This record gives sequence, structure tokens and C-alpha cells, in this order.
Amino acid sequence: MTGLDDEFHKRREERQRISEQKREAQRKANRYGQESDNPCLKEKQLSFDCMARCNQQNYEKECEVFFVNYKNCRNFWSSVEKQRKWQGIEPNMPPPEEREKIRSEFMGKLHNKS
Repeated sequence: MTGLDDEFHKRREERQRISEQKREAQRKANRYGQESDNPCLKEKQLSFDCMARCNQQNYEKECEVFFVNYKNCRNFWSSVEKQRKWQGIEPNMPPPEEREKIRSEFMGKLHNKS
């Protein structure tokens, strides 16, 4: 019986560890849970949703597209924020109602280069 008990406890500990990791990920997600503070909130949530769907060992590979998209989003808005700060535009991070216009202008510049 000891072998079965050990296996049971190991599995239970593993489930508890995974649950705690998911709770920690959710706490981090809630930290910047306002779109006014985080222009990449949707991309961030998609990354967390993917991690929650995938098993612990494969989520990096299976969720890579979401991670890259979130990283690109953060890099884009970080550069916008720095540029606005350099130009003396307040607030440095544009409010949500201005972001679509900025995003569209950037995409237009990308398409005009090609």
C-alpha cells in the first residue's frame, strides 16, 4: 500500500503545484487588468488563455504565437510611449480612444514601404 500512497501523494502535490501556478498567472494578469493602463490587454489575455488550455510541458511551443504577438504589442506601444514622451505629448501612453488611429497610421506606413 505504501507505493500506492506515495504515488497518490505525488500526483496530488503535482496538481496543487499546477493550480498554484495558474493562480499566480491570474494574479499577474489582474495587475494590469485595465485597458487604459495596458494597451495589450487582449493579447495578454489570449496568452494566458492558451497557457490554461495547454498542458504544463507543451505550453511554450503551443502558445508561442500568442507570446510573440504580445511581445510585439508591448514593444510597439513602448516605442509609441517613448516617442510621445520625447515629443512632450501628455499622456505618454495614448488613451484607448486614440490607439486605433495610431495603430492604423503605423500599419499604413508599413504597407506604403512595400
